[in-house]
Amino acid sequence: LVLRVRPPYLDDIRLYDPLAPAVQLAGDQHPKRLQEFKSVNHNFFVHVDDAPRSLWLRVETTSTRMVFLELLTLNQALEADHWLEWMFTGYLALLLFFVIWSTVHWLTLREPVIGMFAISQVAALATGIGIFGFTALVWPDWLPQAGPSYLVSAGVIFSFITHIAFHWQLLGLFRPNKILLNALLLMLALSFLAFLGLLSGLERSALKVNALLLIITPVLTFFTALTARIPWRLPKDAPSDVHLSKAVLVGIYGLILLSMAVHAGALLGLFHSHVFPLYGIVMYGAVVGTLVLGLLKTRIQRIQQASLKTLIDLVSDSNVSELEITEAEGKVRIVKGGMTMVQGYAPAPVYG
Repeated sequence: LVLRVRPPYLDDIRLYDPLAPAVQLAGDQHPKRLQEFKSVNHNFFVHVDDAPRSLWLRVETTSTRMVFLELLTLNQALEADHWLEWMFTGYLALLLFFVIWSTVHWLTLREPVIGMFAISQVAALATGIGIFGFTALVWPDWLPQAGPSYLVSAGVIFSFITHIAFHWQLLGLFRPNKILLNALLLMLALSFLAFLGLLSGLERSALKVNALLLIITPVLTFFTALTARIPWRLPKDAPSDVHLSKAVLVGIYGLILLSMAVHAGALLGLFHSHVFPLYGIVMYGAVVGTLVLGLLKTRIQRIQQASLKTLIDLVSDSNVSELEITEAEGKVRIVKGGMTMVQGYAPAPVYG
């Protein structure tokens, strides 16, 4: 049998088995090569015997996450690891898509909010690799064994800093209540202090503060979106600086709040699940990234349409004999008096 201990980052784990020749060790303080069962999780082989016996498991950790124990057959343990690898592959592919999409669009449009989204997704990707346990699996023995755990803790807090900074910048485009928007700045400052606390050696306290801020932030962003000064429904003759309806904005932040509520409910034990307490934070990040990507894509399309409409209006009163527009590419060709006057691309205006 295999005794599996999760999450992947726990400081010191010791299994005392009367049938084992010595105490079995696992955790961040011990090299992975000491484990007989190589995995992103902590595993101990438990020998089966007809006579009943007691086993003692000792766990020490600074982590704020719950500890899960499972007794599996070898085949079940292998299947569980394969399932985790597939889950990680899907997460990796999704986050890489977010990074590539946002980077390409930032290079094209140079919008600060899209650049901040790209930074937040890079941070989420690096942190997700650590949370799934793959950083510790490839960590060399000659480096301090506590390194992966510390890097994951730092990555979680830094990723949250970029997360708040992005939403503060995004919501600021829709002219919400200034008090609520400044409250997001306060959350950003508190998360930065938590990061400094981690660097000062207060790892557990810093993670507790970060976990609290992580639960509060979706509530704050939802109410901030409610105060946005944009119409609930987007009319056809909407001003060029209005790119989204309030219904869309509030709906997206409502779904973000719901996804955090599911994760928090699993942590509080409101329903039984091993997946949400262990990997809910990366699942939450994937949900947020997907929803925000749709929001940004819609906004970019509206900006391009408004830019083309403005260009058409500018030339409508002049002596233009031909106007060709390829909307999908934003390409415009204007012919005046039989001579091509303008041929190129109509760039979208930059807002920030």
